[in-house]
Amino acid sequence: MQIKIPGMKKTLSDYQDRTGRIMLLLIFEGMIMNASFVLTQGVFLSGYIIKIGGNDFLVGMLNSSLNWSLLVSIPAFLIYKRIKNRRFLLVTLLLFSRILICGIVFLPLITMSHGAMLLPSSIMVVLGNTFWSAYMVGYMVMIVDLVPSEKRNGFMFTRMLTLRIAFSVAAVAMGYLLDYFTKSMTGFYIIYGFSFALAIADVIIIWISSKSLPKQEPNSRNQKENILEPLKHRNYTVYLAFIFVLYFAFSISNSYTPVYLLKHVGLGYGLISTMNIFMYTSLIIFTSVWKKVEKKIGMLNVFMICALIMAFEFIFYVFISKQTYLLLIPSSIISGAGNAGFNVVAINYRYSIIPAEKRTLYESWNVALVGGAFLLGPFVGNELLHLIPQVNGHLFTSNFQILYLVSFIIAIILICLTFKGPSRIRLIQAEPVSGSAIINNSAIINNSMEKRDQDG
Repeated sequence: MQIKIPGMKKTLSDYQDRTGRIMLLLIFEGMIMNASFVLTQGVFLSGYIIKIGGNDFLVGMLNSSLNWSLLVSIPAFLIYKRIKNRRFLLVTLLLFSRILICGIVFLPLITMSHGAMLLPSSIMVVLGNTFWSAYMVGYMVMIVDLVPSEKRNGFMFTRMLTLRIAFSVAAVAMGYLLDYFTKSMTGFYIIYGFSFALAIADVIIIWISSKSLPKQEPNSRNQKENILEPLKHRNYTVYLAFIFVLYFAFSISNSYTPVYLLKHVGLGYGLISTMNIFMYTSLIIFTSVWKKVEKKIGMLNVFMICALIMAFEFIFYVFISKQTYLLLIPSSIISGAGNAGFNVVAINYRYSIIPAEKRTLYESWNVALVGGAFLLGPFVGNELLHLIPQVNGHLFTSNFQILYLVSFIIAIILICLTFKGPSRIRLIQAEPVSGSAIINNSAIINNSMEKRDQDG
């Protein structure tokens, strides 16, 4: 059989050995996982919390909880280093995470009081996302362990393409379904139930594919020294600082994007999902585009350009209101274009500068600081919402628009300093610019930003 796989130069017949079958299984798993995942995050989670009476701050915090729960990454690293059966731990964390997240929608069957559901729902969301973040620490390394380095380039691009198609179809279809049921609990029952069914299938696939996981990497030094080692790595420390401040700037405002669009602008789930088609299409198209551009201008230049593109998305949100909601179209296209390259290059850059035998530890520090940024951002955003005098003019109709402007300004200053500023605070090219693939030696797409893609 000579069937071409998008993004890969080989055909299905080239992947009929055991490794090839595992790769194809992981591609299919990525589609199921992301379709399940998108239905319990972003506008779907925010809409449910709004329905049961959550205020703007609670909705914003829970919307970003998946990201700030990444703070468990370093403790999770210690657990992974001490446990022999990674396979069992991975499946357990995945299963409990999805049970907790999908289970919130069934609380009304226990109590009819919406106010009574807010606390247990919040706890279940936070715990579920915490288990998910701990799971992702081991999951990212599992991908690297199971896929040979010489095949990882094509595999990762194919996987990104297919998973983005999967969560695009799922989000759009379920968005219109929720509007069809007039945003009632029936619609949420169907969506969260379907998400849990996909999650069970995901658990089964992970159990099968993780059977081939190799033995744990050796731990020759004492644990205290290992934990602090990444902070002594100059290039990696600069990278961590850049990522932390950038995500902090973004999360000041985008933590509140679903509640702003649903509650204050008054858009429906179907309309938001339709607008997101532009972002998903842009993600798919530019995933391959950035691969080619990187070969010509180098990794760091693509890194900088994509960061700038992501920042300019916030300019459009500055002017989005009930009258100008169509600005979501160019905003979504820009978001997809920027994230398509940024997520991949960020992984490529850090995996090109960290020791291969320490990738779990270094990755733990990365996602933990991302989590810290997304925890701090909503608090700062909430304070600014109350400190800024209430606006109601022709240009600005909501204080949320001011938040997007603040995010844009901080991000632009940071990007200029990190890529063009003094050498001591600038990212340094880790490898000679060559025709190397954009995700050589990479793990999986950074899940915190994949969630940003899915939030709309």
